[in-house]
Amino acid sequence: PARFGIMVHIEAPPIEPRGPAEASAMLQAAILQQGEGRLLAAAASGGGDGSAGEANAAVLATSAARLQAAITAAAAEISDESRRAADARSALGQALAEQEGDLPGAAAEFCQALAENPFHADALCGLGSVMGELGDLDGAITAFRRALQVQPRHALTHFYLGAALGRRGDVDGALLEFQAVVECDPNCRAAELARANLEAVARADGEVGGGHAQVVP
Repeated sequence: PARFGIMVHIEAPPIEPRGPAEASAMLQAAILQQGEGRLLAAAASGGGDGSAGEANAAVLATSAARLQAAITAAAAEISDESRRAADARSALGQALAEQEGDLPGAAAEFCQALAENPFHADALCGLGSVMGELGDLDGAITAFRRALQVQPRHALTHFYLGAALGRRGDVDGALLEFQAVVECDPNCRAAELARANLEAVARADGEVGGGHAQVVP
């Protein structure tokens, strides 16, 4: 999972909404891109004041819940035809990446899937994986976080995000994502790999008396 090579940045082509429902979905997708940073900044603004920090944490939780409700409502407006088209495009993207090794072609299919359904967690996860393979680590992390905002218990996305964070040197963040994989789906293949990483880091920490071993996706 998640090999990262040369730097190539993949941009989705501009997409024009084809009706009110799709415009609403695209608006919510745009909110997703910016919402996490704003909410985290608000939660952190309490400084050393414990009561302020607790209040901001409550605001963060409430805002996150409202955002999730907005995502659900907007996603419900997407037509069945668009959902089916997104499923087909996402499946083709996965096949191109895994069976043909055609990463640019896979990325294009995932983007088309997201044009039909901006809340397609598998397409977001697949696009993130391809972007990571091609070396766009920041883009990959953004796509994985978007997928988890849409589907918070998507175990494979947690694993790929953990691998990407590990590659970027954020071992603590990677470990949190690997733990989330095990919590979401303890019997999947990704959970086996996540446990292997968690155990390897724990062994290394014990041997060196602190610090972290490198996370190996």
